[in-house]
Order: sequence, then C-alpha cells, then structure tokens
Amino acid sequence: MRLLLFITALACQTAFAFEQTIEGGSDPELGSITYIADRELVAGGTVSITASYVTGVDWMPGSAISFSEHWLQRSGLQTSSSEADGYVNLVTRIEGVQFEIGEVTREGVHGGLDSIVSVPVFRVTEGLIPAGTTLAFAIGNLTLPKIALQQFALAAYIRRNESAPFTLLTGNSLLVQAGRLERLSLRADSLAQPGEEVGLWLRLEDQFGNLAADRTVSLDLLVNGTFRNRLSVQSAVQVIRGVKFDLPGVYRIDIRSGGGGLKTTSNPILVSNRQEQILWANIGAHSNRSDGSQTFDELLDRQQGRYDLTVPADHEFDPTQQGDVVAIHDDKDSVIRFANPDGRQISAALAESPTVLKYQNPDELRLTQIVSDDSVYIWMGESVASRGYETGFIAIDHSHQYPGGSTETFTGIITLPGQTWFDALAAGQTYVSVGEMITLLVDHRALATTEVRVPGVEVIAGSPIEYIALIKNGTVIASRSEPDDSGQLFTLSVSSSSEPYSGLNSQPRNGREWIGYVATRDSPVQVAPGAGWLTRQSSHQRIDFLTRTHGDSRRLNLTLTEPTADTVLEIGLAAVVEDAAWIPVDRLPQKIAAQRFLIPLGEMQQGAVRSFGVAGYNDRLEVTPSLVAGETQTKFSYADSTSPRIGDYYYFFVRLTSGAFAYSSPVFVELNSIGISNKFQNR
Repeated sequence: MRLLLFITALACQTAFAFEQTIEGGSDPELGSITYIADRELVAGGTVSITASYVTGVDWMPGSAISFSEHWLQRSGLQTSSSEADGYVNLVTRIEGVQFEIGEVTREGVHGGLDSIVSVPVFRVTEGLIPAGTTLAFAIGNLTLPKIALQQFALAAYIRRNESAPFTLLTGNSLLVQAGRLERLSLRADSLAQPGEEVGLWLRLEDQFGNLAADRTVSLDLLVNGTFRNRLSVQSAVQVIRGVKFDLPGVYRIDIRSGGGGLKTTSNPILVSNRQEQILWANIGAHSNRSDGSQTFDELLDRQQGRYDLTVPADHEFDPTQQGDVVAIHDDKDSVIRFANPDGRQISAALAESPTVLKYQNPDELRLTQIVSDDSVYIWMGESVASRGYETGFIAIDHSHQYPGGSTETFTGIITLPGQTWFDALAAGQTYVSVGEMITLLVDHRALATTEVRVPGVEVIAGSPIEYIALIKNGTVIASRSEPDDSGQLFTLSVSSSSEPYSGLNSQPRNGREWIGYVATRDSPVQVAPGAGWLTRQSSHQRIDFLTRTHGDSRRLNLTLTEPTADTVLEIGLAAVVEDAAWIPVDRLPQKIAAQRFLIPLGEMQQGAVRSFGVAGYNDRLEVTPSLVAGETQTKFSYADSTSPRIGDYYYFFVRLTSGAFAYSSPVFVELNSIGISNKFQNR
C-alpha cells in the first residue's frame, strides 16, 4: 500500500505541538523518522525542519535515504546551495562513514505524478552504521504550501542495501495553519425573486484564500454603493441574513471595514420573476485518499461559503463518506462517475487523459470537462458534442498540468423548481465561468429544425463585457465587440493549443511560457495590469513580460502615448521549452525557438496576426485595437437562417475586461424540439 509520509509537528523553541493520528505503520527494518519545526507553520510561509532518522537495521555501502515532497506542494528540495531555499544537509557525522550526495528520479505522488522529478539522495559509500543510530538532517527555509493542511506531507524513502528498492517510510503529520485575516470574500445568490431573502455568505480569509481564525469584526454593508447597515461578524464563514429586494433589477453588495482596509464585493444579483436558480459548484477535487493533499473533510470545509456545492471525486469509493451523491474518478475509463441514492448514474468525459468516447453509453455520458485550473479544453467539449452526445460543460477542480492554478473556476448548475442538482447535471443544465461568477442564461435548451433558429443569451457580470461570440459546430458565426478607434490603445494576445497531437488517442499538448518584450523606437509604451501576466516597465519604450497559455489566450492591453505613421512595434520572444506535466506518447515536450516580429502601426490598426509552427502546432500572436468596455448586463442573439441539421450545436463564449470568461453548454438542434424560452427542459 502506498502511503504518504505524514510528518510529526513537534515543539521546538516555542513548544508548538501539532500531532496527528494516521492509519498505517512502518516496517521496523526501515527505522523511524521524526520532524521538528523551528516555528509555527503558516500557509505560504517558510520553515526550517530537522529530520531525525533512526536506522532500523545496520546500514552498509549502498544504503540510502531520499527526501521528496507531495507533487502538489513541490517547493524544490535541493543539496546544491546552502544559501537557497529547501537546502537539505546531513548534520550527523560518523567516524569512518562516508556519504555520497546526489539525486534520484521519482514519479507518482511524491514526484511529478505523470512526470519525473529529481530529488535529493544520501547514499552510504564507505563504512557501517549500526542499527539504532540517529541521522539528523536539516532542511532550511522550506517554502510551505499556500493551502492550510492538517497533514502536511514530506516523504522519506529508504533503501536498506544496494539491491533493495526505495521504500516509503511513514511518519506523522505537520499542521499548516491559515495566516492572519487579510481579505474578505462575499458570495450571493445569482438569481432571486422580488421580496425573497438573498443568500449571502461572507468569508474571512488569509492572503491565499484560506479561512482565517474566527474573530469578531464590525463591517459596513452597502447596496449598489449606498450604506445600508452595520454588521457584527463572529465567525470565519457567516451567513448574512435579512437582505431582500422588492424591485426587479441587478444589485451588488459591498462589505467593508470602517476604514476601508478590508472590503469585498459580491457577484451580481439578478432580481426578477425567473423560476430557476444557479448553484455554484466545485467538482472533481481529490482528497489525500488518492493524489490530493487535503482530507475529504478539509476539501468540504475549505470551500464553505465560496460554493453552494462541493463534489470531490477520489479514485476509490469510501463508504464512510457517502452523501446525497457520490462521485468517483474512474481511471480505467477516464471519466468521473456520479451516482445518486436511487442508483442512477451519469458520467463526465475528461480531457487530461481523454475519454475514449466510442465506449461510452450516451444515456450516461451527460457532462464534459472543458476547463481545469488554468487550462482550457474546449476542443474536448466540441469532440463530445460533435459525436452526438448531448452534453453539458463543466470545470474540474483537479489538474495535473497546473495543480492549484491561480484562477478560480466555477460550474454553474441551473435548477428548475422541484429539481435536484443531480437531475440538473443529468440534463446538462450547466455552464463554466472562470475568474468570477458570471451569470449566463441561454434562451433555449434545444432548437427545432425550423427555417430560422435564434439562439440567445443574457449575461450579467461584475466587470464590463468586452466580447460575446456564438459558436456553431466549432466555428464562430456571430460576435459582438467594439474596437477602440483612438489609434493608441492596442491588445497583445498570445495563444497555444492544448489539443492532443493524435486526437483523443493521446494526452493533450503541454502548456508553454511566453517570455519576451514589446518595444518601440519613437513612442512611449505603457501597459495595464493583465490577468495572468507579469510585466516590468524596463524603459519608457519597452515592457518585458511573462505569461503562460494552455488552450487559452492571454491578453495584455498596451497604450502607445505618442504614435506616428512610422511607429513600429517590436515583439521579441525568448526560446522556451514546453512544460512537462505529462509525457504524451506521440509527442515529447518540444523546444520552441526564439521569435522576433516587427509590426507597423497601420497593420496593428487593422489587426496583425503572427503564427509560427511548433512541431505540429501553430502558436499565435496578435496585436489588435483594444476592445471598448461594454455594459455589465446585456442580451445577445443571432438569427441563423442556414439549413438546419439534426445534431447541430451552438454555444456562447463571453469575455470580460477583467479577463474572466464563460462558456455556455451546447444548445442542440433536435427533430422534435419546440424550444422553451428562458427555461430548461429535462431530457
């Protein structure tokens, strides 16, 4: 049985004791290990740890110990520089015993999971170490995970002799606590009726979004910018009662401290006579029963007040953790299976190890993953929809590409009166929102084979809407946006595909970095902060940047303050190597050559595109006039008069000025559909 090494958290100078009970034990011949931390462990902080290993048998040349971290928590243990973080050093000196310090490769939970990483190893080359000897190792300035954990896991692997394999040595756990209160977050019901109390959930968080300790805080509550009342908050997650609106409209709630040091704004609330509700769901996270780092209960507790619904999906079923609905990540078929208490089962197709669709039952395959952390897999949704599966799109909170990505993802589940969320999932009544909770309401669940079909959508967002597109069978057929015509505002966008090289027969292409600069010779250039970008203004006429893409595009807004007809924008890209989160069988991660582009102002004003080959793919760079920020609420529809085909599908894509975006689920053309405006029908 593969076990994580759970490290004991022992008191050091300040007597912090964080002992946890775990299942399992150790082979006595492996010995035992104890960890002592020099301070309280706080999420995102650093700590120095002493690891005391007691040998279980005599150690001889070839005996060895290696240290590694959980794949979700890798900060970089190393033995090359005592000045750098994560330095591992053997403190104990034994007369007549020599150690060789080097590296070994490790995969799996304590490696790279789907890839291989190098970890420190200490191997005896000379002498004998008697059983019962204590070897002390110092691990300096270890960077802690940003997630608070009850069972922070390092791993020691022991090799008793040259011919023996490395074996995991189990221990006890360290408690990583949340940091101090640094921010608030507020979630509201996205849809409400006049006179109905609106659900409001306030969270007290540290800088990384962990729930801070319970405390009493006095805060002001404002509605659409107008003070309403004073609140007294006593817990890290608190339901705010008594907020209701009698008149239809869109409302925003602000909560802030008296001095404004702590403040947050809710997602928009649409008050109308609509009967449906939106449940915000977090789907597919893994606990430490499989390859996650948190316990099952921690996963649920971490998302309190952030989502309406949290549905973890481990690789194995645990009968002690049954709920109304059970979800399991089935590795064999590469699907997540959901089952309700009545025994009904549905499944979701997955993208990172693409589901083999020809083996799936259309009555069960009702959902498709299109987003995971910072990766976008819309090609997977189109693959499923184009094969006739009437699917709903969802986000999965588990990624081997960008574990613990920086962007929040949400699956919106739209339920009708009297309908359970499981029934809504089974009907594909879902959509995906990334970056913020965008309300996305399509007019029809299905369209008829009429001469003209008019798919439509209503969008309510927290940030201005800059772009809406309607996609039919994978191709944009209509869009709405307004380019800036000042001649000074431009957007640099970069994109790379995440599709597998050989279709659904292999894993997706890995992500890539974009390291480069934009510069001019005659006009100062300025940059606006962009989601997912790191930038530096190295001179008035040059900006350096770093970003990553994986199936999506990243957009950076630039201002040329004094352009002339002769202005040319120079863009340079450094040579990089694709990420290696996994190793596709048909295409290894590739080196991407450096690039340099010169783009005249006139071409930028018309929209400049540069595409370059990367071992079977075409990565893309564009410079176009920036899009004018629109309203935060709008409706969009399009009359499609082309000849209909049964199985045609439409979906909407929405992007905000903040970089947040959303995908609706497909709307299918069906032979007997009558189309129900502003409502969904069960299928």
